[in-house]
Amino acid sequence: MSEWYTYPNRLLCSVLDELRTMADNLESEQAKRHMSSLVEEAQTLANRMESGLEDWSDVREGWSRRKDLKIEIKQLNIDKDVLEEIDKELAEKIAEDEKPEDY
Repeated sequence: MSEWYTYPNRLLCSVLDELRTMADNLESEQAKRHMSSLVEEAQTLANRMESGLEDWSDVREGWSRRKDLKIEIKQLNIDKDVLEEIDKELAEKIAEDEKPEDY
């Protein structure tokens, strides 16, 4: 059993080190097949890393958007409170104007 079966979470660097070792033994057909599979594994690991970086970029963008939305919600709540206060004042003024005058 080869080394890579015992380490399912291999790093790209370890695969590349093994590729360098294989490059010295390219005479045998088995070494060529093994090198081909190592290249495929290196590509898979690199794709995962790239995907992870993109995922983190999306997460950071989401956090930034969330922060902006929280600020916007806070401002809208402040605006709502101000408008409710104005509405209350106008309702009181209208109620005063509608009172019958005492003569």
